[in-house]
Amino acid sequence: MSHIIQHLITTLLNMNILIVDLDNTLLKTDVLYEMFFSLLTHKPLLALKSLLAIFKGKAKFKQTIALYSKVNPEELPYRQEVLEIIKDYKQKNNKIALVSAADQSVVTQIANYLDLFDYAHGSDGQTNLSGKDKLEWIKNKFPKDQFTYIGDCKRDLAIWSAADKIITVTKSKSLQDSVNQLSITKPEQTIHLYQYNSLRQKMLTHVQALRPHQWIKNILVFIPMIAEDVYSLEMFISLCVCFIMFSLTASSVYLINDIIDIRSDRAHATKRKRPIASGDVKISEALILCCFLSAIVFISSLLWMPINFLLVLIVYFNLSLVYSLVLKRRLVIDICILSILYTLRIVAGAAAMGITSSQWVLVFSGYIFLSLAAMKRQTELVNGLNTGRLRSLGRAYSIKDTPIITMIALAAGFISVLVLALYIHNKQMMLRLPSSNLLLCICPIIIYWITRLIFIAHAGKMNDDPIIYALKDKTTVVCGILVLVIFFVNSTLYG
Repeated sequence: MSHIIQHLITTLLNMNILIVDLDNTLLKTDVLYEMFFSLLTHKPLLALKSLLAIFKGKAKFKQTIALYSKVNPEELPYRQEVLEIIKDYKQKNNKIALVSAADQSVVTQIANYLDLFDYAHGSDGQTNLSGKDKLEWIKNKFPKDQFTYIGDCKRDLAIWSAADKIITVTKSKSLQDSVNQLSITKPEQTIHLYQYNSLRQKMLTHVQALRPHQWIKNILVFIPMIAEDVYSLEMFISLCVCFIMFSLTASSVYLINDIIDIRSDRAHATKRKRPIASGDVKISEALILCCFLSAIVFISSLLWMPINFLLVLIVYFNLSLVYSLVLKRRLVIDICILSILYTLRIVAGAAAMGITSSQWVLVFSGYIFLSLAAMKRQTELVNGLNTGRLRSLGRAYSIKDTPIITMIALAAGFISVLVLALYIHNKQMMLRLPSSNLLLCICPIIIYWITRLIFIAHAGKMNDDPIIYALKDKTTVVCGILVLVIFFVNSTLYG
């Protein structure tokens, strides 16, 4: 009997409380940001109203957001390495506590879902349970117990300094160095779950979040130079600057869009790998990067570009923002807005050159981009069906809408060809060209190209945005070369 009692005493003496942080530690995200942007998307007035609570303190703000916006614990991205540590401690009969600056209601929901914690405590609307306040709570709750703390940021340094064992989930070299200085007398008690990222690795991850592969869409800014037959080195340089400014603006919108779509992206086969959805880039970092890019674009455009270009850029940014927040979940409106956003690239190119785009070019662009936007929704629906989804993630369409979307893509595409044919005829009449119908040969090429892309989308073989897919497609390249040859021959004969 005595050896059993001795074993129990030894077990109690060796008892170690494991205290786990929530945001960016147990989770690969910050739940407050997710809840706020979800609220901003679905109930914008409530989101704006909740911002007033921030004047009453962070804890009150978090409580207000939690009141209006609900969290779905089963959809959150959990850090598997941390879960394994928790389960290991649990198997050794240690007590586990989830202690977070997130609101108490959120902490309770996640703790109940995981069913791994003996204690779950968060901010209560008055005290923001972070840093020194968290340490004080720990000391009051476990005054005589040694504890292990798992955290991720500088605010946790005070807690780590009092912990018996330190576990970090940060990839920041500076923070890891600071933790190592804290634990210099007990290095064996410090564990870094991840190797720190080099500056190059961090920059590459953030560049990936900007979606640079999408920048190729912005070559549309060069169309006014070709359509209006205005060629000069000065114009070309202006359009190159326009391309860069538009690409950075688009990237800042992509960052906001990826924050708003973070939940639906996680459920998507390929979008879940995006840096924000995967947790490689924090939401706070994405917001800072968005503000930085916007500031660079605004100042650069103000200094070096025509004021009309800056106005177009502002319209593009704000319309994109409204699209991301609200309009992309509205039936039909979403594809009309996408068509306008593509066309604005052409308007921006003309503004950068100091000219006005032809109405014919804008109408043609509007219809052909409406076709491509509808094709994009068609692709999402067909690919979703192949994975068992009957609705498009984060959009207003269901699989039964596929025939209508396909008809919109076809009709808009064919109308764009009609507009092109009328434009060619009108130009011939205005310039009194000979009765050559050579330029009209472009029309059947475009009809073939549009129809072929729709068939590819219908077969579920288009995994990208139609424009991105088309720019990588060999047949599209051949069609483009044929169009250029027709232009060149026509210019040679009747230029």
